[in-house]
Amino acid sequence: MDLLDYKPLLNKLNGEQLPESVRGGHALTGMDIAAIVHSLAGSIFKFQQHGKSGAWFSDLLPHTASVAERSLRRPLDVHRSHQSRPGGHLFFKTGSQIAGRPSFGSWVHYGLGTLNQNLPAFIVLVTPHKNGQPLYSRLWGSGFLDSRYQGIQFRSGKEPILYMTNPDGPCGSGRRALLDKLDALNRLQFTKELDPEIESRIAQYEMATACKARCHR
Repeated sequence: MDLLDYKPLLNKLNGEQLPESVRGGHALTGMDIAAIVHSLAGSIFKFQQHGKSGAWFSDLLPHTASVAERSLRRPLDVHRSHQSRPGGHLFFKTGSQIAGRPSFGSWVHYGLGTLNQNLPAFIVLVTPHKNGQPLYSRLWGSGFLDSRYQGIQFRSGKEPILYMTNPDGPCGSGRRALLDKLDALNRLQFTKELDPEIESRIAQYEMATACKARCHR
């Protein structure tokens, strides 16, 4: 909403409580009840119309607005039937209010691929000190697509990606030998089961190894 979704009424009602006309008598969840005590908040950025289409752009996108006819043919408008915040986030990131659909980032990776051979194509930065936000992992999941298209979560702290650091004891060559044996076992299992998820697992192990080597150069 701070980029392309201009909401003049929300800006007008900035600081006021959610009106009954907006809530429409829908049942409230616990999160909704907690949110009602807070006031409405419009965008803090200015919006202007650009191009022949009259598309709205905030002042955060001055260069995109200058090529409005090529970048956005018509104003962006998104609607959904439920008003809860988690459902809204899920709908925005996956196009569905029901968990299990591929996220936007997964579709981009699936459709366009990546030029990176030893770095993740789709990463996720999680807000620190929020206990990992376990309820929101579905927002960057791959759904029914192959697991190689899911987001790779980066955490705050000394270990941004889990299991990337060597444990105390094994040397680098020993870890490489272990991964080679694990790769051989996975490939043997794939020849028996022909499960594409096994190939994804192999690719993820190899990417983790290449990424670890790149990061330690």
